[in-house]
Amino acid sequence: FITIHGRSRFPGLNVWLADGRRLPVSIPPGCLLCQAGKQLEWLTGGTVKAGMHEVVVSDATVAAIAAARAAGRCCWRVSSTVFSHIASDQVLQPLGQFAAVPGACDRYPPTPAGLQVQRELEVIKLRRQSL
Repeated sequence: FITIHGRSRFPGLNVWLADGRRLPVSIPPGCLLCQAGKQLEWLTGGTVKAGMHEVVVSDATVAAIAAARAAGRCCWRVSSTVFSHIASDQVLQPLGQFAAVPGACDRYPPTPAGLQVQRELEVIKLRRQSL
């Protein structure tokens, strides 16, 4: 439904823009980064698109680790990302005004939330495909 990212000690969080570009993200102190998830995309019939992210070790990550090590600080990368989902037995489908958008109900048919999560995990290779 929504992905919430907290600040990390080191850089490496990237988001993917709608045009396919990858953008490094720096979360300011005291802030969170909130991204729409696939379930929110489903409920809005695609009006709100799910955000994509990744965490990588970049040149900036390596430099920040070296600086932390030289300063005697902890070099562990600790992050706090929360993935929230709608209850598995609830049905996802475009709601309210979003159901009236041409093609929305065809692209986002009624689907149990648990099944949508399983399919998404299969797409990103975190779950084997069902037989």
